[in-house]
Amino acid sequence: LKSTGSSFPNSLPATIQNLLRSPAAMSEPDVDSTSIFSQKTHLPDDTVFYSIYPDFSLNPTTSTATITAELHNLHLQILQTLAPFTTTYIFQHQPFTLTPVLSPLPHLHGRLRFGDNLEDEWFVSFLLFTVSQSFPNLSISLHDSDGQFLLIETAFHLPRWLNPNTSTNRVFIRRGRLYILPPSHFPNTPDLITALKFLSENDNNPDILRATPDAVQLNL
Repeated sequence: LKSTGSSFPNSLPATIQNLLRSPAAMSEPDVDSTSIFSQKTHLPDDTVFYSIYPDFSLNPTTSTATITAELHNLHLQILQTLAPFTTTYIFQHQPFTLTPVLSPLPHLHGRLRFGDNLEDEWFVSFLLFTVSQSFPNLSISLHDSDGQFLLIETAFHLPRWLNPNTSTNRVFIRRGRLYILPPSHFPNTPDLITALKFLSENDNNPDILRATPDAVQLNL
């Protein structure tokens, strides 16, 4: 388990402190949709990408210094929460990483190359669902080199309106479940900040919960 860009207290175990030192921050590439939930991209092959957006980053009145401090604190808390799962897990190519990113929206970002070991990709998914259960006030986006692989896995249970062209900024992990923002609330593709604000304010809304069928949750 690695991370970057954070200061940390001396009270942390030495093993976690060592794991907190890693390379410079990464930016998340853009992707272009083509076939059903599978995307032809310039992204590295066999790589999973994930971003964790805390609700506090959406407050425009909070100072940059405060958000930075809160982001680093969240960073450390997540690492400590996941340590029991990652300590004994052996990744094929590289470990799970998180990097604080301040622009364009403060969040934690990471990528992991899983190669031909799909177990690594699904283990990352498990870690992120675990994070969303432990930290209910954040939303997580997740995709791989081929696109929205969680939607590919549950394709037979998805609403008919959902396709690569309509799924942008609509699919998030939050509170231990997958959320799909429906066209009844967003007829057009929402921008990321709008989608995150809406989800943070409506994650218990029955209409939003119904937008993601129970069969989708069961198949994950």
